Amino acid sequence: MLSGSPLWQKGDSERFPDAGSVPEWHYYAACAAIDIDEADRLFFPGRGQSVNAARAICLRCPVLDDCRDWALDQTDELYGVWGATSKGERRQLRRAVA
Repeated sequence: MLSGSPLWQKGDSERFPDAGSVPEWHYYAACAAIDIDEADRLFFPGRGQSVNAARAICLRCPVLDDCRDWALDQTDELYGVWGATSKGERRQLRRAVA
């Protein structure tokens, strides 16, 4: 069960215009407190750019496991850092359990 106050509210159209598709745990994510432009830069880096800053935020996030599990459960390959993992790392994790 999630505890504490969410860092953003349902209907926050700047962050997610279709908030109905956002998992409940995401309202408590550490990344939700970051400016949206900064979050885009950190969590969706360009090819060859480091994911270390995003990973550091994830590692102190109260919903890290929920985020990573959600990303691993997605049938489409998600771009970006989710649950402290990159797209390539998630692909490796899926192969390891297959």
